[in-house]
Amino acid sequence: MTESSSRAITAKDLLVRINHRLAAKGMVAVLNHSADQAGDCHIIDISTNRMLEQGLDLETLAADSGALEVGEFLERQG
Repeated sequence: MTESSSRAITAKDLLVRINHRLAAKGMVAVLNHSADQAGDCHIIDISTNRMLEQGLDLETLAADSGALEVGEFLERQG
């Protein structure tokens, strides 16, 4: 991939990449489907089922976790 090229990644594919990295820490990211809550997703502790973080931006979480490569971006729908 060249530096000038960019590629859209679906939310589903990005979530799979993020969860692959979070699983080693005993966590999972879940998409937020509620219009009442801010953010795209939240993180849950797998062993306790407790919400650890909420109101997270999926693209930022992916970039911070290393799941989003240079030239890739989240494909926004609508």
